[in-house]
Amino acid sequence: ILAIDDGIAEANFQLGQIYLSENRPDEARELFWKAVDRDLVLKRLPGKFRDVSMEFVTRNEFPYVDEMALLDAGTDTGVLGYNRLDDDVHPSIEGQFILAAGMARAALDYGLLPAEAYTADPARQPDFSDYESHIGFDANAAGQIAYLKAAHNYLTFGRFRQRLRWDPRPDVLLQFIIDELAIANAYTPDAASRYLGTVLNLYLGRTDDAAQLVAALDCRASAEQAQRVNAALVDTSRRALGGLSEGYRARLNDVLTAEGCRQ
Repeated sequence: ILAIDDGIAEANFQLGQIYLSENRPDEARELFWKAVDRDLVLKRLPGKFRDVSMEFVTRNEFPYVDEMALLDAGTDTGVLGYNRLDDDVHPSIEGQFILAAGMARAALDYGLLPAEAYTADPARQPDFSDYESHIGFDANAAGQIAYLKAAHNYLTFGRFRQRLRWDPRPDVLLQFIIDELAIANAYTPDAASRYLGTVLNLYLGRTDDAAQLVAALDCRASAEQAQRVNAALVDTSRRALGGLSEGYRARLNDVLTAEGCRQ
């Protein structure tokens, strides 16, 4: 039972952080892998998969690229973190270049790519300053992606709802989701991002922040809008939190009443 347990995962992660702060990256990395394997939501491949894969390719002498080692290399701590990722899964543009360059070097080393036919310098990182403009990544795209990241992390899994029942620092647990929602509300504000932001801020007792989000929904525009917002926030609260405490219900009622969403 303890093999998959969020509390055990968190304990391994926190201990890994301590080792990392003491400049002991190998011990920290081992604990981080244990945290991944024990997480209730397996968002990464289990460590055993990595072990089996490495054993298979080395035993059969297949060409391979150790992507984790590539991303670890050159980091300040020696352990992959958000410095090579744009979110908790996908490599940043810099991370993608590192992987592509590593694959190119491996292809050359294994003789899979004729050296004379390869003219790029895999050690020279190109200038990415205009890349976002080149591919059309603008504020609208950033806002939409921010909401998808927040909703994906919170509403898709039951992990956060379970963690909230015992986590001693729910503000730390939820802050990165609230930050993503703030980006979404700044660039591409819509009702869905404001609903989830309202619920999470109310849960943390941040009633002023929640009230600002509800005010932007403009319940006073019409009785229909007030009813729509009222129903949506109750529904989002239940989806996000499960059972609602009396304290949460009181905070929700106070904000809805103050902003004209509930009589």
